[in-house]
Amino acid sequence: MDEKPEIRRAACPRCGDDLKRIWSSKKQRHYWLCLNGEDECGAIYSDDGGEPKTTQITKEAVPDLTCPECRQATLELVEGAKYGSFLACPECEQTFDLLDQSLPPSPENTAPLCSEDPEHGHMKRRSGRNGPFWGCRRFPECKATRQIEDEG
Repeated sequence: MDEKPEIRRAACPRCGDDLKRIWSSKKQRHYWLCLNGEDECGAIYSDDGGEPKTTQITKEAVPDLTCPECRQATLELVEGAKYGSFLACPECEQTFDLLDQSLPPSPENTAPLCSEDPEHGHMKRRSGRNGPFWGCRRFPECKATRQIEDEG
């Protein structure tokens, strides 16, 4: 499904400029992007039945955390509209899940390293038939998994 972006005259709640509805072939769903290039608003909104959701995805730099993968950039805390908070590197675009959404981001609160080979980096939160678990980012080459403790 390859849809053309459509520009709507819906006002961005952050800056008031127009929003563009875009189809993400990677995630197989629509999202909304603010067209304000002058102020570099960059606001992104989830799609809710053809209309932008008012819950905005925000990014905020976390000065204490350098990306463990590329070691080039400061990680950003991303408050996602659909999946909650996670850390992202603006340089290498790697993402890191938080162990506990209620705690502030810190090295101790990021996803664990691969249990088979720490060189593979931090594991990714995945869902399976028995519930959520940590899985190696290099799956299927590495099949390392780890149970998520005390989620509640």
